[in-house]
Amino acid sequence: MRKVRQLRFLSIPAAVALAALAVPVMGQMSPDSTGGDNAMPTASTAEAPTAASSVDPQEFVKAAGSGGEFMVQLGQIAQQKAQSKEVKDFGKMMVQDHSAADQKLQQIARSKGYEVPSQLTSKQQKELDHLSSLEGKAFDQAYMKLMVKDHKHDVAAFKRAAKASGLDPALQNFATETLPKLEQHLDRAQQVESRVG
Repeated sequence: MRKVRQLRFLSIPAAVALAALAVPVMGQMSPDSTGGDNAMPTASTAEAPTAASSVDPQEFVKAAGSGGEFMVQLGQIAQQKAQSKEVKDFGKMMVQDHSAADQKLQQIARSKGYEVPSQLTSKQQKELDHLSSLEGKAFDQAYMKLMVKDHKHDVAAFKRAAKASGLDPALQNFATETLPKLEQHLDRAQQVESRVG
C-alpha cells in the first residue's frame, strides 16, 4: 500500500476510474469508498447522473485516486490467487488500465493543485483484506462480484462528472475520456462473473 502522494499533479480509473466527480461517483469514488484511454479509477458510491449536477473537484480526485489504487491492488492479488485464467486476465487488465488512468489523474492534479491519495479508504482496505484471505474459485467469485458492483458505481460516477456543471474542464475531459473504458470493464466483468458463478 503506497502512502498518500503529495500533489504533484492530478486525476485517475476507473479508472478507472476509475472513481470522485463531486465525489460519490466512481465506484469507490466517494471520499470514503475502492483514466485515460486504458485506465480508470473506481468509485464506490455512485449517484444517478444528472445533467446539471455539480461535482467537487477535490472530492472527485480523492475518490478517483483511491478507487484506482484499489483496482490496481486487487488486480495484482487476482493475478496471484485466481483459479480461472479469465479472472487472472481481468486482474491484469485492471492493473494496466487503472495504472494508466492514475497517471493521467496525477498529471492533471499536479497542474491544478489537487491532492491525489494513493492510500485506500478503510472500506477498501477491509474488502482487500477479505479477498486476500480467499483462494481459488471462492476468490474468483467474490472478486468478480465486487468488480461488477464497483464498475457499476464507477460508470455512474463518471457519467455524472462528465456532465457536471462548473467542474474543471481538465477533470471533465478526464471523466469523459475514461468513461468508455470503465464501461468496457463493466461489460467484461459481467461476462466473466457469469462464467465463474
